[in-house]
Amino acid sequence: MIISLFDKSVRVCFTNFRDVNENYFLKIIVDNYPQFKIVNYFRPQIQIFSISGNMGRIKKSKAQVKIFYTGENTNHPRHLKFKGNCVEDVDFSLGFDYINIHNYIRFPNWAKWFFCYNNSKDEIKAIFG
Repeated sequence: MIISLFDKSVRVCFTNFRDVNENYFLKIIVDNYPQFKIVNYFRPQIQIFSISGNMGRIKKSKAQVKIFYTGENTNHPRHLKFKGNCVEDVDFSLGFDYINIHNYIRFPNWAKWFFCYNNSKDEIKAIFG
C-alpha cells in the first residue's frame, strides 16, 4: 500500500493480534471511522497491541497513541510478560483484570458477546441493566 505524505487520514496499526481480519476493534474502525486507514507498520499514528507477540514491539513503538487490549488474564503464566496490562508502556489499556489506574478500563473477552460493536451507549446500558 502506498500512502502519500500529504494523506490526511489517521493511520492505525494492529500489532500482536492472532488474526487482524477477525479483530473486534477493526470492525468498529472500518464501519465508523472512514478517516482512519489501516496500515501495516507504516508510521502508525495509533497502534493497538495485544498479547500474541513480542512485548518489545510495544516498548519500541513510536506511535503517537499506543493502546493495549487483551481479554485474557495477564496474571496467567502464559501471559506474564504482559502482566499489568502494559499500563506503564501505553496511553490506554483495556483488559480482563481488575486494576484501579487512570489509563485502564476492565473489558474482558466475554463482554464482547453481550452487545454488538455498533450498539449505542443507551443500548449497552439496557443490556447490562
